[in-house]
Amino acid sequence: MLRYSNLLLLLSMVLFACAPVISDVPQNTTPLPAVANDTSVTSITFGAYDQHRDYFEPLIRHFNAENEDIQVIFVDLGDTVEPQVASEDPLRAVVSAADTAFTYVSSEDIAKDYLLDLKPFIDADAAFDIDDYYPSAFVPLSTDGGLYVLPTIAEAPLIAYNKTLVEQAGIEVPAELSWSDLHEIARTLTQREGSTIETYGLMTGDLGLVSLLAQLEQAGIDPFATPREQLNLEQPVYADAVEATQAMLAAGVLWHPKRQPSLFSEEEGFIVSVPDTLSELARDQRIAFWDALYFFPSSNSGALPFEIGYIPEPTMSLPHYLPDQEGYVMSSGTLHPQAAWRWLSFLVNYMPLGRLSGE
Repeated sequence: MLRYSNLLLLLSMVLFACAPVISDVPQNTTPLPAVANDTSVTSITFGAYDQHRDYFEPLIRHFNAENEDIQVIFVDLGDTVEPQVASEDPLRAVVSAADTAFTYVSSEDIAKDYLLDLKPFIDADAAFDIDDYYPSAFVPLSTDGGLYVLPTIAEAPLIAYNKTLVEQAGIEVPAELSWSDLHEIARTLTQREGSTIETYGLMTGDLGLVSLLAQLEQAGIDPFATPREQLNLEQPVYADAVEATQAMLAAGVLWHPKRQPSLFSEEEGFIVSVPDTLSELARDQRIAFWDALYFFPSSNSGALPFEIGYIPEPTMSLPHYLPDQEGYVMSSGTLHPQAAWRWLSFLVNYMPLGRLSGE
C-alpha cells in the first residue's frame, strides 16, 4: 500500500539494548490473582490482546511477587473492547478498559487527552534513566515537552541504494544529505535509451508527494501553516514545484507504480503490487535508490549481484507523515497513577521478543 501523506517508518530496534530478556522471569502456570479484597493492596489493570498474554503474564506474576502492595491484573482487550468503539476510536477503547496498556498511539491521539503525560513520573523517578533509550526515541509523539508513550520500538525511515550503480558512476553518497542532494544524485544515475527508461533514480514510497513537499520547503513555502482561506495554490511557486515533480516522474528520476487495467472496467485501474514490482527493479539493477520499507532483503531473500547501502531518509520540516509509536501507556482516567507508573517502569526493563504486534 502506498503511504501517500502517512509514510510508514522502518527499521525496528529494541530500545533497551542491555535489558534482561523474558527468560529471566520465572515461568509457571499459576492463575493470575483476582482483585484483592485487602484495601492495603492497590489493584491496577493492564490491557493487551490475548496473542500477547503468554509474554505479559509471567512479567505480571514477577511484578506482583515483588510488590505486595500492588497487584496487576491482565485485561484481554479482545474481550473487553467493544468492536464499534475500537473501530471508531481505538485508543479511547483501550484506555477505557485498563489503567495501563500496550498499544499503538498516533499523533492525533495525543490531542484527545486520553493519556497521562509520563514526563513528571520520569523526572521524579531517580531509578528511571531516560538515557537508556536510543536518542530521539520519544520525539515522534512528544508534544510541548510531554512524553505519552514508553516506546518498545524505535523506528527510522531509511533509503536503500545499489552500491554498484553508485560506485560505477563515481558518486560518493554522504551519510546525511538533503532532498535536493538526493534528487540530484538520482538524476545523475537515471539512464534512458530513447523513450525507454533503463534505470530509475529514486522511489520514495508515494506518487511524488515527498519530492513535491521538499521543493516547497526549499522555496520557503509551508502550505500547512497557512489558513485554508488564505491558501493560494495558483501562486507560481506551487506550479513550479508541481511541474518539476512531474518532470522528474516523466524522466525516470522518480519511479512510481503504474496503473494496470482493471478486471471490471477499462476506465478504472489498480496500482500494481509495489513490493513485488520494486523488488524486480532492484534485483535487475534498474533502480538506484528506494524506500527501504518496500525492499529490505533478508538472509533468506537469495543472493543479490550487488551490495545494498543504507542512509537515513533526508529530514524535512514540513509534516509528510503522521507518526505513531508502539509502547506502554497510562490512561488519564486511572485512579492509581503512582502504582501504574511503578508497573510501567518495571515493564521497560524487559526486552520485547521481536515485534509483539506480530508485524
